Amino acid sequence: MSGVGYGEIAEWLDERKASILDMELLDAKVRYMMTNPTTFLNIKLFYVKNTIIRSTIGVSVWDNRGQFIYKSGIALKDTFKRSLEVIYSFIAHVATDMNTDIVAYFSSREGIQLGMFKDGEYLLQEELLERVKPSKP
Repeated sequence: MSGVGYGEIAEWLDERKASILDMELLDAKVRYMMTNPTTFLNIKLFYVKNTIIRSTIGVSVWDNRGQFIYKSGIALKDTFKRSLEVIYSFIAHVATDMNTDIVAYFSSREGIQLGMFKDGEYLLQEELLERVKPSKP
């Protein structure tokens, strides 16, 4: 007898679709969670291929621990910085320069974007909106 459950593996289970970088990022996420079991934030690490400018590692951070909830301004940016520095320590071997290789998005537990990190700068959502606001004639 052949088939799944009889000592054979379904062909679709044997397909390899993840790149080495995807596996490195998954491993980094697991190590981050296992090293910080009571304090880790919900994160997603992903590769952003951009042939026009440069490729980067994307980091999405959701505040599942209430670390961002009652903070604003400089205090919130400091919390973003501390959080990202911890996460970066697990991906530094694939993203050798945090300021140029990382783009991070910080969100509330509900998924509301609170800010981001790009080109070495932490920006709150209000600052991002100011930058894209059309100028008045």
